Amino acid sequence: MGSICGKDKGALKHVIESRVPRSESKKLSLGKPAQPTATPTAKTDDLADNSEQYDVNRKNVKKKGAVIDSRSEAPQGVEARNAQVTDKPKTHWEVQMITMAVHRHSVLADLTEDAREEVINSMRFFLLNPNEIIFEQGGQAVHFFVVGSGSLEVLVNGARVNVMKTGDSFGELALLHNTGRSATIKTLERCTLWGVDRKRFREAVEKVNGRNYKENKDFVNSVPIFDSMTVGEKENLLAVVTTQKFQGGKKIVIEGEPGDLFYLIKEGIVSCSVKGAEIRKMEKGDHFGEQALLYNTTRTATVTAVDNVRVLSIGREQLSEVLGTSLQRIIYRNTQRIALDKSEVLSKLTLDQKEKLIDRIQITNYTDGEVVIPAQTLLRTGLYIVLKGGLRVEAGPYAEMFAVIGERAITESTEEVTEVNIMASGDTDVAYITKAEFEETLGGDITKISTKNEALAVLKKVSLFRGFSTDRLYQLLSVSPM
Repeated sequence: MGSICGKDKGALKHVIESRVPRSESKKLSLGKPAQPTATPTAKTDDLADNSEQYDVNRKNVKKKGAVIDSRSEAPQGVEARNAQVTDKPKTHWEVQMITMAVHRHSVLADLTEDAREEVINSMRFFLLNPNEIIFEQGGQAVHFFVVGSGSLEVLVNGARVNVMKTGDSFGELALLHNTGRSATIKTLERCTLWGVDRKRFREAVEKVNGRNYKENKDFVNSVPIFDSMTVGEKENLLAVVTTQKFQGGKKIVIEGEPGDLFYLIKEGIVSCSVKGAEIRKMEKGDHFGEQALLYNTTRTATVTAVDNVRVLSIGREQLSEVLGTSLQRIIYRNTQRIALDKSEVLSKLTLDQKEKLIDRIQITNYTDGEVVIPAQTLLRTGLYIVLKGGLRVEAGPYAEMFAVIGERAITESTEEVTEVNIMASGDTDVAYITKAEFEETLGGDITKISTKNEALAVLKKVSLFRGFSTDRLYQLLSVSPM
């Protein structure tokens, strides 16, 4: 980040004292609530080979509308505008092929035989020539498709990321989450598709959601990030979540890809990696994907299923509607986790230690050009994390989102100070904790804490100590010479 030197201990005091309650300033109360009141290989529906990857469940608490006629069509010109669309009778082979595709679709596989036949019978026949667009990235979702014959390419931002062939299915997640299509689908040769419209597909899904409703409800009630939500808000959440299933090795989100979904791990373990290097693993109750939603940016990491994984997913608009003000708190906690994981110094802390720090940190919003760290601030007096926007100096950019400022100064107790004012670049949110609060939260100097953590990791590998709790192991370490 560069070294900016000078000296004056009083400058930081101005920053700390300016953090008055929200009613008098811009301080954000996004830490852990003190008391709850009642948390491209391409992935997505449109980037199939998805028929084997997804388990879509959606509990709809609203009253259903009347069942529409199976011959009704979506608005002309929205999807597959140049296709010849008919109600062609299906051959025995075509019924078998569609049935296999439905069986591979994990939620539709739970349909009764009668319900499955109803969906298959409602599918219409689409005939397309080579180089025809089925739908375009960002477009409105209208159909769920099964490829009858031929091959199609999947394009994300104009680049091919996949090819689909007979028996593949695509298009379901955008239908369920009311999101735009995440890719463009284009025929490579003469193709046939079998398509069912949004209403009939969602009605089919609703016939099987009830089987997972109680399980999902119990899970949501057990996740701390949702503790502050009312019973009604949780019901609204359950009404719009989708359950997806990923086999070990499957990528759930891809670094650099656009993202429209927030994920909550219901079962299994996932690995998070940046540029091919694993930064951490996550398990039941953890969540990911919110950064792209909040900032409308691409995915910051690749998340891969380690074993069989089930997640609850929810779209951007639905997430904002059901979580409301809780959303920013959830997102900023995870932003801090990512920043701590990226820090060479702070990544050595245990997960529990990181969570305690996040509970203690305060967040402040700054407008463009507002001074965040005044000139002559002694950096070892506090720790800063950029959660939104960025920081700059007069000469240009200084720090981007996820940057941690002051961690080495705190660790090494240096006399490094800022020579110039460090200002907000655009609308910026910065997390801050003083050195005294930092060490009080961790229970000591970070250098000693890191040394103990390394010793703890060694002890946990010894069979004699595997049954010991972390607290018990720390007790053992505390009576040993360090």
